[in-house]
Amino acid sequence: MFAFIDQEMIKAVILLILTIYVFYGSLSLDGSKPSLLKVIHTIAITAIISIFVVAYNNKEDAIANTKAFLHKSVFVCKNSENLYRVSKKDGWSVDGYYFVKDSLMIRADGCERR
Repeated sequence: MFAFIDQEMIKAVILLILTIYVFYGSLSLDGSKPSLLKVIHTIAITAIISIFVVAYNNKEDAIANTKAFLHKSVFVCKNSENLYRVSKKDGWSVDGYYFVKDSLMIRADGCERR
C-alpha cells in the first residue's frame, strides 16, 4: 500500500498544513479562534486519511489495469517524460503492480487503457 503513496500528494498536504498554520489568525467560526493544536490535529488526521484513500484507489487502479492487460488490453503509460505503448504484443509482462519490459518497470496505476 505504501508504494502507492504519491510524493506530490504528500507535498500538497504539507503545503496545505503550512498554509492553514499561516492563516490561522483568520480562522474563526463564532468569533472565537479554535486552539492551534486542534486545528493542526484535525488537518493532520484528515490528511493521513486522504493519503491512504488515494493510495488505496491507486492500488485498485493498478489491480484493474494488470487484470485488463492479461486479457490483452493495450495501455499508454507515462514514465518521466516518455510515453510507452504497453501490450503483450509489444513484449510487456506483469510483475506485481508493474508493467515490465527488459529493465523498464512502469507502475500500472498511472496508465490509460486504449
